Amino acid sequence: MRAQEETLQMYQTYGEMVFRICLIHLKNQQDAYDAVQETFLKLMQSEKIFESENHAKAWLITVAGNICKNMLKSFWHKNRVSNDALLLPADDNAEKSEEFSDVMEAVFNLPEKYKDLVYLHYYEGYSIEEIAGIIGKKPSTLRSRLSKAKALLKKYLQEE
Repeated sequence: MRAQEETLQMYQTYGEMVFRICLIHLKNQQDAYDAVQETFLKLMQSEKIFESENHAKAWLITVAGNICKNMLKSFWHKNRVSNDALLLPADDNAEKSEEFSDVMEAVFNLPEKYKDLVYLHYYEGYSIEEIAGIIGKKPSTLRSRLSKAKALLKKYLQEE
């Protein structure tokens, strides 16, 4: 069992990133909060020793993604009707918030295989090679997917 102080420190450092990853997958703030809680519970229960901060961050990203995928497969999630809380809370600048909301909605509407890639590359600043190491795909595959994701985002945003 991991020390409470260590888990709290990791939550303070990476909690918001994990929340955004979960929100992109689940499209619902309450479900995202549940997934974040489960991710950090798994961290507390884990005996995993991390080699570096990047290793810990990659582990959290992978675990959060897997938890979200499991939640999406659940009977309860498949049989409910809810599209609430699609967007992150707005800030004071209404025009900027609306533009951000449009982009986030477009990211939410991407097929599953593109969501993590777009988020990790554009929001977290990971290189394609780093993402390849995290999710276990070839960099060339990810470059191709990123290109397709950008085309889909452009098409979606032009329609609006």
